[in-house]
Parts: sequence; C-alpha cells; structure tokens
Amino acid sequence: MRRIRLSDLWIVGWILFQIGLPLSWYLRGGGADERFAWRMFSAQHLTRCELRYTERAPGIAETTEQRLDQLVQGTWVKAMTKGRPAVIDAFLSYRCAQGASELTLERKCGTVSETYRQRCEPPP
Repeated sequence: MRRIRLSDLWIVGWILFQIGLPLSWYLRGGGADERFAWRMFSAQHLTRCELRYTERAPGIAETTEQRLDQLVQGTWVKAMTKGRPAVIDAFLSYRCAQGASELTLERKCGTVSETYRQRCEPPP
C-alpha cells in the first residue's frame, strides 16, 4: 500500500483551490466582477458599458457633465465601467472631498442601466 505524501496532499489541495475559486463566483450568482470566474464561460466581458458623470458645485443650481478621464486615471475609469462597487464608492468619496455637493454616475450596459447618487456633506 502506498503512503500519502505531503506533496500529494498539496497538489490535490491546489487543484481543489483552482476549481473552487471560480466555482464560488458562479454559485454566488456572478455579477460584474469577473476576477474569479472562468472567463471563457462568461459573456460579461463582451458587454459594452458607457459612463456618464455629472456633479453640482455648492451654491450652483445646475449640474455639469464632467469627463471622467480628466478627473481620474484610466484604470479607475475602466474599473468603474466594469461596475466595481468599491471603486465607484471611492471615486464618489474622492469627488466629495474635492468640494462637489451632489454627484451622479450613470452606468449603461446595453439595455441595463445603474445610477449611483451621492450628496456630499459640507466640510466643517
């Protein structure tokens, strides 16, 4: 009878990890974050999305549309286009800290759209 070596256990564990991590993405229901998915089985990367960002400055009634590529780095824009909630929240917090009073980020992917709104508290 063959003894099980530590290296055998490590190999089996590694294979289970490689299968389990992407599988957990599918069992959670997928979503916009494909970092742990089997991308060849997901059509998420084929979806084309557009962003529209508007903000209102304190004391001004109308909102103005802003170009995201002039406000943050391109990697942030790509992450927001993919719908990463942590990046979107960080961006909106950043713009609040820059002095905006009301922010709206619209993300449209085909027929589906999401709108993120945030009202900023004035600095003390």
